[in-house]
Amino acid sequence: MNFTSGGANQFTTPGTWTPRPIDLIEFDSVRWDDGTYDGNPPFPHVDALIESESGQHLQLRRIIDALRRTLAERSSGLELLVSARNRIDALTDAEPDQLDAAKLAMRSAKAVVRGDIARFERDQSTQPPTSAVVEWLTSLLRRYDAWLTRVSPP
Repeated sequence: MNFTSGGANQFTTPGTWTPRPIDLIEFDSVRWDDGTYDGNPPFPHVDALIESESGQHLQLRRIIDALRRTLAERSSGLELLVSARNRIDALTDAEPDQLDAAKLAMRSAKAVVRGDIARFERDQSTQPPTSAVVEWLTSLLRRYDAWLTRVSPP
């Protein structure tokens, strides 16, 4: 919420103002990092799904960034594959303050992309040409970007 612009007046562009700030925000419940609650949670049955999607979302953003940085390099096909694998391997498996479902989702997303890279490397009978690696990494980037779009809120 934008609390900075105040009410509308004769100088305000139509549709650009925000109502006056509210003085009080009430929380019906709070979920702590150990999984306990204060108050009554309205939808406790979706907690694991929300945790999982948040971990997946975070790791997918990191994977996409790693693939983009790899594609920005000017290297041979084999060097690009090594760089992609190294960048993915260097990603954090989980954050220490995450809930368990988020940690698991982060590890799973990382394992999936590592498997994709390993399969591509294994399926190459010879050293792949740079153009084939770039094409494959671009396709992989699009696939993970589409995955991120699916799990991102509208």
